[in-house]
Amino acid sequence: MKKISIITVVRDRAKTISNAISSLKSQDYKNVEHIIVDGGSTDGTLGIIASMKLNQTILISEVDKGIYDALNKGIKLASGDVIGILHSDDYYPHPKVLSKVMELFNIKELDALYGDANYFDSKGSLVRKYSSRRFSPKNFKYGSMMAHTALFLRRSLHQEVGYYNIDYKIAGDFEFIIRMFSQIPIKYTHIEEVLMNMTIGGESNRSIFNRFKISAELMKACQDNGIQTSHLKLARRYTYKIFEYSFVNKFYQFRRHC
Repeated sequence: MKKISIITVVRDRAKTISNAISSLKSQDYKNVEHIIVDGGSTDGTLGIIASMKLNQTILISEVDKGIYDALNKGIKLASGDVIGILHSDDYYPHPKVLSKVMELFNIKELDALYGDANYFDSKGSLVRKYSSRRFSPKNFKYGSMMAHTALFLRRSLHQEVGYYNIDYKIAGDFEFIIRMFSQIPIKYTHIEEVLMNMTIGGESNRSIFNRFKISAELMKACQDNGIQTSHLKLARRYTYKIFEYSFVNKFYQFRRHC
């Protein structure tokens, strides 16, 4: 049975970390290594982790240079054949996520596998359904990518293409994915089902300033990897996103019944 390494980056998430760990412990695939990279929590997060951790858990707690630096630390510690990311605010939607992922990696000998994600607010209400169906490398110029936390990779890919660029503060995942698909042939597949439930409030959505910043970083990521684009093309990603929000779907359902 191949091993999967799940990386969780956390800092001061005492209110949510138990939900993330519980969803991992509930998985019916048991050869799981959990690598937790803590940024120096002071709110009780470390105590919760100590009381709930899996048998195969590696925990480090130290100051880092941001989320991508912390992810790189976790990747370098990983020993699994496959790597996935479970953020401290997120959780798996059902107990068979990892077993399905690993089954497909074994059958198809994949480099990458990704699915969809649901966004929930702090009250547990569904806000957005993030579909990765439209992902294609040819759409990088539009700022399009799959749901990053619903992405699972062959660990040895990092030996071939490197790690996250810590000069990026918000779009380091986008830049890494462009680089990965640009440098080597990738055998990948999409599972058309939700593999991750996410809680809204990510770094790219916290302020208007960050929305401008992510646009600038998306542009830089494309330029750094030889992708021809423009700010107008990158803005097109919002036209796809809007139809994923639940309030838009409710509006259209209302109109159809009027």
